[in-house]
Amino acid sequence: MLVIVGLVVGLLNSKDDDVADVPPPYEAQSVIELNSPPDGFEPNAKPAGHWLNAPEDGSDSVESDIVSDFYPRLGDPQADIRVNCRDKSLADYSKFHCVVRTSNAADPHRNVEATYDVAMGHSHAGSYEGQQVQTFTIEARKIPLVRAQVLQELWETHEGLKNEHKDMRLACDRMPAVMMVAPGATTQHHCYVKHVTDKAIWWTTYAVRAPDADDPFRKPVLAKVR
Repeated sequence: MLVIVGLVVGLLNSKDDDVADVPPPYEAQSVIELNSPPDGFEPNAKPAGHWLNAPEDGSDSVESDIVSDFYPRLGDPQADIRVNCRDKSLADYSKFHCVVRTSNAADPHRNVEATYDVAMGHSHAGSYEGQQVQTFTIEARKIPLVRAQVLQELWETHEGLKNEHKDMRLACDRMPAVMMVAPGATTQHHCYVKHVTDKAIWWTTYAVRAPDADDPFRKPVLAKVR
């Protein structure tokens, strides 16, 4: 029995040795490698207490919608935010823009500015006497794409494969802490995954793309390139 076991192990080892390693498609100094779950992005960050110029009279429906869309994209619970709609007009079918600025003294590299285009709709009587209702749309010209969230997305989407691919490696190009990009835009940055099984070794490359403006999850997209 010992001889038979020895032969089986020898054959398996020989099979493993035949699987040639594949070098990474990047220079080591140009990437961030992930060996543990990354942090630095809080998807449930709330603007409560951080909206520095929020109107006290509640007349902030446009600004409030902008804050509700923009703040969760930062993933930074320490960021203060200001919204300025200088040419704001609530006239029917008027159009204007608002500028959002953030500040975080502890991490100034994450301070950003974004512009939202606002289009007012037609006002009409509401369900209560004297009530006026007016619809509007907001559209961000650019949105924050946060490096920490990209790293989190890579980790979370491949964590389930780690038991099957024991020597899996995860890496992303070095990129700014926060980039302002158009919604849905594909960046020049990539992420990489090394897959290792007892039969093959290969790398997958993903392009990093910003989420679409109406994506309710507001997560970056890793689009397979090769």
